[in-house]
Amino acid sequence: MESTINLIPMGKEPYLDITLKYNIKGADGRETGIKESETILVEGQKNFKKEFATQSLAPGDYILELELIYETSPGKFAVAIASSHFTISSGETQGLSSFVSSSLGNYKFIIAGLFLGTIVLIGIILLVINKTKKRVIKHR
Repeated sequence: MESTINLIPMGKEPYLDITLKYNIKGADGRETGIKESETILVEGQKNFKKEFATQSLAPGDYILELELIYETSPGKFAVAIASSHFTISSGETQGLSSFVSSSLGNYKFIIAGLFLGTIVLIGIILLVINKTKKRVIKHR
Protein backbone atom coordinates (compact mmCIF):
# COMPACT_ATOMS: atom_id res chain seq x y z
CA MET A 1 0.00 0.00 0.00
CA GLU A 2 1.26 3.46 -0.82
CA SER A 3 0.44 6.41 1.41
CA THR A 4 1.15 10.11 0.89
CA ILE A 5 2.48 11.98 3.90
CA ASN A 6 2.28 15.79 4.07
CA LEU A 7 4.21 17.49 6.88
CA ILE A 8 3.57 21.19 7.50
CA PRO A 9 5.63 22.73 10.35
CA MET A 10 3.51 25.05 12.46
CA GLY A 11 6.13 26.33 14.93
CA LYS A 12 8.85 28.95 14.81
CA GLU A 13 11.65 26.59 13.81
CA PRO A 14 11.06 24.93 10.42
CA TYR A 15 14.42 23.11 10.67
CA LEU A 16 13.66 20.01 12.81
CA ASP A 17 14.69 16.41 13.19
CA ILE A 18 11.49 14.46 13.62
CA THR A 19 10.82 10.82 14.34
CA LEU A 20 7.95 9.20 12.48
CA LYS A 21 6.44 6.01 13.89
CA TYR A 22 4.02 4.13 11.64
CA ASN A 23 1.68 1.44 12.94
CA ILE A 24 -1.03 -0.48 11.09
CA LYS A 25 -3.86 -1.78 13.26
CA GLY A 26 -7.12 -3.54 12.57
CA ALA A 27 -10.21 -1.31 12.65
CA ASP A 28 -11.02 -2.98 15.98
CA GLY A 29 -7.66 -1.83 17.43
CA ARG A 30 -5.86 -5.18 17.25
CA GLU A 31 -2.16 -5.08 16.36
CA THR A 32 -1.09 -6.43 12.98
CA GLY A 33 2.64 -6.41 13.67
CA ILE A 34 3.31 -3.94 10.86
CA LYS A 35 5.34 -1.14 12.44
CA GLU A 36 8.07 1.12 11.10
CA SER A 37 10.04 4.07 12.40
CA GLU A 38 12.30 6.64 10.76
CA THR A 39 13.90 9.98 11.57
CA ILE A 40 13.98 12.72 8.97
CA LEU A 41 15.02 16.35 8.76
CA VAL A 42 12.20 18.77 7.98
CA GLU A 43 13.05 22.15 6.50
CA GLY A 44 9.64 23.61 5.78
CA GLN A 45 6.74 21.76 4.23
CA LYS A 46 7.57 18.21 3.15
CA ASN A 47 5.52 15.82 1.01
CA PHE A 48 6.56 12.23 0.37
CA LYS A 49 5.18 8.79 -0.41
CA LYS A 50 5.60 5.85 1.95
CA GLU A 51 5.02 2.21 1.01
CA PHE A 52 3.83 -0.42 3.45
CA ALA A 53 3.96 -4.18 2.92
CA THR A 54 0.35 -5.26 3.49
CA GLN A 55 0.39 -8.60 1.63
CA SER A 56 0.15 -10.51 4.90
CA LEU A 57 -3.06 -8.75 5.95
CA ALA A 58 -6.40 -10.49 5.56
CA PRO A 59 -9.21 -8.65 3.74
CA GLY A 60 -10.85 -6.11 6.03
CA ASP A 61 -10.68 -2.59 7.44
CA TYR A 62 -7.47 -1.17 8.90
CA ILE A 63 -6.06 2.04 10.32
CA LEU A 64 -2.66 3.53 9.55
CA GLU A 65 -1.46 5.49 12.56
CA LEU A 66 1.35 8.03 12.36
CA GLU A 67 3.02 9.34 15.50
CA LEU A 68 5.30 12.31 14.92
CA ILE A 69 7.78 13.14 17.70
CA TYR A 70 9.89 16.30 17.72
CA GLU A 71 11.96 18.26 20.23
CA THR A 72 10.42 21.58 21.32
CA SER A 73 13.29 22.58 23.61
CA PRO A 74 16.33 20.68 24.95
CA GLY A 75 15.00 17.52 26.59
CA LYS A 76 11.33 18.32 25.90
CA PHE A 77 9.37 16.61 23.15
CA ALA A 78 5.99 17.08 21.55
CA VAL A 79 3.91 14.40 19.88
CA ALA A 80 1.45 14.78 17.02
CA ILE A 81 -0.76 11.87 16.01
CA ALA A 82 -2.66 11.29 12.77
CA SER A 83 -4.50 8.29 11.38
CA SER A 84 -6.09 7.17 8.15
CA HIS A 85 -8.58 4.39 7.39
CA PHE A 86 -8.06 1.94 4.52
CA THR A 87 -9.55 -1.35 3.30
CA ILE A 88 -7.86 -4.49 2.01
CA SER A 89 -10.10 -6.24 -0.52
CA SER A 90 -10.08 -9.94 -1.31
CA GLY A 91 -7.15 -11.09 -3.43
CA GLU A 92 -8.49 -14.53 -4.36
CA THR A 93 -6.49 -16.75 -6.68
CA GLN A 94 -7.97 -16.62 -10.15
CA GLY A 95 -8.19 -19.32 -12.78
CA LEU A 96 -7.01 -18.73 -16.35
CA SER A 97 -10.42 -17.63 -17.65
CA SER A 98 -10.87 -15.16 -14.78
CA PHE A 99 -7.36 -13.86 -15.35
CA VAL A 100 -7.97 -13.37 -19.07
CA SER A 101 -11.32 -11.64 -18.57
CA SER A 102 -10.00 -9.33 -15.84
CA SER A 103 -6.77 -8.61 -17.71
CA LEU A 104 -8.56 -7.73 -20.92
CA GLY A 105 -11.08 -5.53 -19.13
CA ASN A 106 -12.54 -3.10 -21.67
CA TYR A 107 -10.60 -4.66 -24.53
CA LYS A 108 -12.92 -7.69 -24.78
CA PHE A 109 -15.05 -6.09 -27.47
CA ILE A 110 -12.05 -4.93 -29.48
CA ILE A 111 -10.49 -8.40 -29.39
CA ALA A 112 -13.83 -10.04 -30.32
CA GLY A 113 -14.15 -7.62 -33.26
CA LEU A 114 -10.60 -8.34 -34.42
CA PHE A 115 -11.26 -12.08 -34.18
CA LEU A 116 -14.49 -11.79 -36.16
CA GLY A 117 -12.81 -9.53 -38.73
CA THR A 118 -9.99 -12.06 -39.15
CA ILE A 119 -12.50 -14.86 -39.80
CA VAL A 120 -14.34 -12.73 -42.40
CA LEU A 121 -11.01 -11.81 -44.06
CA ILE A 122 -9.98 -15.49 -44.25
CA GLY A 123 -13.38 -16.27 -45.80
CA ILE A 124 -12.91 -13.55 -48.46
CA ILE A 125 -9.39 -14.79 -49.26
CA LEU A 126 -10.69 -18.35 -49.69
CA LEU A 127 -13.47 -17.13 -52.04
CA VAL A 128 -10.96 -15.17 -54.15
CA ILE A 129 -8.63 -18.19 -54.34
CA ASN A 130 -11.56 -20.45 -55.27
CA LYS A 131 -12.76 -18.10 -58.08
CA THR A 132 -9.18 -17.72 -59.36
CA LYS A 133 -8.80 -21.51 -59.60
CA LYS A 134 -12.08 -21.74 -61.57
CA ARG A 135 -10.88 -19.07 -64.05
CA VAL A 136 -7.55 -20.85 -64.53
CA ILE A 137 -9.38 -24.13 -65.16
CA LYS A 138 -11.78 -22.47 -67.73
CA HIS A 139 -8.88 -20.89 -69.66
CA ARG A 140 -7.14 -24.24 -70.26
